[in-house]
Amino acid sequence: MKIWKAVLSIGVLGTTWQAGLLPLFAAESGDVPASVNPLTVDPDLAILTAVVFVLLLLFLSKFAWRPLMEGLDKRERSIADMIQQAKQGAEEAAEKLEAYEAKLAAATEEAEGILAQTRREAAETRQQLLAEAHAEADRQRQRALDDIEMAKDNALQEIARKSADMAFTLARKLIQREVKPEDHATLIREAIDQFPSKN
Repeated sequence: MKIWKAVLSIGVLGTTWQAGLLPLFAAESGDVPASVNPLTVDPDLAILTAVVFVLLLLFLSKFAWRPLMEGLDKRERSIADMIQQAKQGAEEAAEKLEAYEAKLAAATEEAEGILAQTRREAAETRQQLLAEAHAEADRQRQRALDDIEMAKDNALQEIARKSADMAFTLARKLIQREVKPEDHATLIREAIDQFPSKN
């Protein structure tokens, strides 16, 4: 619409300029006297100018303005499409970013859960290993105590047996001879020597 207004205003100005300049050019060539009023309008010239102007308008509208307007409309549509695509791309990017952030938060939460579970399992395993080590130590200590007790019982039985043998031997010697105080000390010394040493 603006283009049509511009063309009409140019056409009106062109008619006025032609009407004003034509007598001047004619005066220089000698066809018309120089005293012609430039503000007077020649009806034939105005009609001819209007017809040329209308023909020019029709020609330009068919071969210039229509393709120009179609090109401008096409460009406007393509710009609108690009803006729409940019908006859709921004919305899709925002959705993808939101989905990525949600996945990242879920993965972080899952990793924290796995880490906490691993810590719990490690603490439980540590407690279990400590309990098993204490139980094994208690079993070994009890086994050692049992071995010591058994060795002590064996030693006491051996001492009792040797003591009985020595008492029997000492009694037999006493019966065979009369015991004097010196013999008594010697018998005790011999009995002590027969006990096994701790070394």
